[in-house]
Amino acid sequence: KKVSGQFYGDFLQDRVFGPIGMKTAQVNDIDQIIPNRSQGYRPKGDGLIRDEFVSHSLSRTADGSLLFSVLDMAEWNKELFYDNKILSRETVQEILKRRPYSDGTSQPSGYGYGWALTNVRGHEIVKHSGAWQGFSTYYLRAPEKDLSVVVLLNLAGGDAGRFSKTILGLFDSNYTSYAAVDDNLYGLTKKHQALVAAYLSGNKLGNGYTKTAASRLGGKTQQRAITDSAEAGDTEKFVLVHVNEDLNLRTYKSNYLLIDVDMNANGLVENLRFDEVY
Repeated sequence: KKVSGQFYGDFLQDRVFGPIGMKTAQVNDIDQIIPNRSQGYRPKGDGLIRDEFVSHSLSRTADGSLLFSVLDMAEWNKELFYDNKILSRETVQEILKRRPYSDGTSQPSGYGYGWALTNVRGHEIVKHSGAWQGFSTYYLRAPEKDLSVVVLLNLAGGDAGRFSKTILGLFDSNYTSYAAVDDNLYGLTKKHQALVAAYLSGNKLGNGYTKTAASRLGGKTQQRAITDSAEAGDTEKFVLVHVNEDLNLRTYKSNYLLIDVDMNANGLVENLRFDEVY
């Protein structure tokens, strides 16, 4: 309000919702009677109950305060990738770039300006989740396919992400969630598990890595990966989920962490990449 002179909701209506045709989108008001407003629920025992009350002030902030329909989301998607009435195509491209940290090191899991950025089997993915007051939401986009999926659930813990990934996978199996694949080289998997564990523990990289990889992955990059992956996963559940023999690439899943291991012709690790599990 200090910048625009308007209430947050009025500013959005004038500058975003109205111009691009989001006809029912609005800032939440828990006292207002809004036609077709969905009720949020949460599980209790074998049934469902209404979700817990959240204060008026928290229900009107910029995080989790918007009411909208799937048709509103379709208009927002159209604005981002087709119409560009309020955001230029160049601005959207900047928003969807992975950003390095302030010290110049790269993110183990990608994040642009407000969007989570990852890949599945080499294909780019743009995504973001949401959860608030008995609702679970997920937005998923496959730029190469020019395809977006939006799932809105009025159930806390409803796992809208799993639904959206399943739907996208129905259009193209390359976009299905990672699952364990046959591991005919289990000894190699165990070797990689040990090498990744050494990396994440902060040990000096030596045997098993090329000299170039040991130099590039060490220092700040290694410390950043250790810090950022600590809560994302560990190597206790180290499972092979994808193999690209042409690129000498093996992808593993470790809890919530996805790990790409690039090898050279001699089987030495040339690079490690960490990402959030898709």
